[in-house]
Amino acid sequence: MRDKFAKFFKKRDEYYDVGDKPFEGEEKNISKNECRKLKKENEKFKKDFKKVVLEKFKSRRSIRKFSDQKIEWKKIYDIIEAGLYGPVAGGIQNYKVIVIQDSEVKQELGKLSFQQYWLADAPYILVILRDNYRLMQLYPSEGEVYSIQNSAALIENILMMAHFHDLGACWIEAYDNKVLKEFLKVPPEFVVDAIIPIGYPLENPVVKKDSFDAHVYYEKYNQKERENYLIKEIRK
Repeated sequence: MRDKFAKFFKKRDEYYDVGDKPFEGEEKNISKNECRKLKKENEKFKKDFKKVVLEKFKSRRSIRKFSDQKIEWKKIYDIIEAGLYGPVAGGIQNYKVIVIQDSEVKQELGKLSFQQYWLADAPYILVILRDNYRLMQLYPSEGEVYSIQNSAALIENILMMAHFHDLGACWIEAYDNKVLKEFLKVPPEFVVDAIIPIGYPLENPVVKKDSFDAHVYYEKYNQKERENYLIKEIRK
């Protein structure tokens, strides 16, 4: 999978974005035929890339066994930055991220997570905090729900970006919130939403997911008719 991504990005870097401009190729000393060829290759690149991205989503797993291989800080930066670009209600990013690398702190986190001591094996741990106040001020009836959804979008982006970097991660919610907040000196207005250990995986769990049809209805709840949906063609 990593080789496929490397090839795709190499191809992207070599590609001239000719678009629909008739003189783009001339400016780069490329003939019209070459422009058309490059445009066709780019369309294929985008189509293939979408397939690889979908396979990445399908192959993500919750990882609880990590190697001691060090992680470049740039990868952790990328992972958090991807999280910060998740969708948010009202344009309010109501969360904070604590980055933890200290071995003693990680050990204590494992203890406070109902003795999940394996957490300490991860080179990095991210602790996700959520503040409901601003969203509840803006949306009195649904603010807390929107606040939770914002945080969930952040966490999902973090998990996926970690996987794109060939790292393993796990969304942990089993911990004593009050004691954990005291240990990390978290202000009272925040809630700990997740502990996310990140590292190079030492396992690849087999996970069986339900079929597409098991969770999808058409037009109304529990309606399975799909005359207007080209399901068979999509699956080819």
